[in-house]
Amino acid sequence: MAEVTVNIPDPIFNIIKKRAEDTGNTPEGIIIANLAIIFGPVRYDSSKWLKSFPPDAQDYTVPWP
Repeated sequence: MAEVTVNIPDPIFNIIKKRAEDTGNTPEGIIIANLAIIFGPVRYDSSKWLKSFPPDAQDYTVPWP
């Protein structure tokens, strides 16, 4: 189980709220449905982006691909 906090600016939330009213849903339902569409098919391979810092590193920057 994961918990996510999303901060949505008021002007954008008002658009979401209107859409929810038009579709008979809640704003939270609209947000969750969109997040599921966006992140549902994503499969993360942490070996592609998770890098270890060398033990003696003072200030290590991961090179950008």
